[in-house]
Amino acid sequence: MRPLDRMAIALAVLLLFAAPAVSLAASPAQDPLPDHPKIVNPGAMRQAFDEAGRAKVIVHFKPPAAFAASQLPAEGAERRRLREQIHAAGEALIARFSAREVSLRRRFAYIPALAAEASRLGLERLLAAEEVLQVEPDLLLQAHTAEGIPLLQATAVRAVYKGQGVAIAVCDTGIDYTHPKLGGGGFPNVKVIGGWDFGDNDPDPMDVHGHGTSCAGIAAGALPSSGDYIGGVAPEAKLYALKITSGSGGSAYASDIAAAWEWSIDHQHDDPANPIRVISTSFGSGGYSGACDSQSPVMAQTAAHAVSAGITLFASSGNDGFCGKLSLPACLSQVISVGAVFDAN
Repeated sequence: MRPLDRMAIALAVLLLFAAPAVSLAASPAQDPLPDHPKIVNPGAMRQAFDEAGRAKVIVHFKPPAAFAASQLPAEGAERRRLREQIHAAGEALIARFSAREVSLRRRFAYIPALAAEASRLGLERLLAAEEVLQVEPDLLLQAHTAEGIPLLQATAVRAVYKGQGVAIAVCDTGIDYTHPKLGGGGFPNVKVIGGWDFGDNDPDPMDVHGHGTSCAGIAAGALPSSGDYIGGVAPEAKLYALKITSGSGGSAYASDIAAAWEWSIDHQHDDPANPIRVISTSFGSGGYSGACDSQSPVMAQTAAHAVSAGITLFASSGNDGFCGKLSLPACLSQVISVGAVFDAN
């Protein structure tokens, strides 16, 4: 056999065996994360992994006996005990992983869950752990905008109900508390009486984006009217600024929103004369035609706890123009959806 023929045969054999290897190698890359009964929303979980092979997740673990998804214990020793038990269970779970596998991002007070960043191996080990009940992707929600007091006919309502004796927790991009209609001073002030920055984990919830300040003005901006500004729907209500975004960004993780809702429960009676009775969250993601509690168990459980504490949650219905769908968290069963109004036909 000539050398040229031998070379051709060798090349053909090489291609024969190489081709299947290339095909098999490509398959896992297309679907690197198999469906698992403990994964909430596997499609979103796949998308959550970044180029470094890590994803932001929320891990739900076995709850203590006193836990109820829809009802918080009464304030006092029972509630403190639940908090301590959840903290201890979370500590025991996270201690089993190296930081490369699972790194802690946020704890929750009354939800047996923790927010973390996990590698693929870390996620596999979490799913294999007996005490882990489910793992959900930490969804990223976008800011929504709303205004239109005259179209809502809110001026007639506020002639009688001005929001006195009530505080509103605005979970948003923060509040510019130096604005003359929102206290006009430092933090806290006579209008914005407290808050926290969950996006950057610091005590100053100053708004450097603008969205939260707009929402706060619509809710409880002070009177009198001035030019185009006509005051808030409840001008005598107090405000808590809960910044859920990082820096000047306009998006927030579900874990930070749930943490802000929990903060509202814990700080509900910081000012006994103006307890937190309302939570406003003008953020959302996706579109759902029915109750979507299963898509974000951490927000669904936290919302239920807030309602059991006597707090009403409002969330924007969405900016996508859906006729029969709501964004998350507006689609949660314990949240009241708020739609937009338009001055055009």
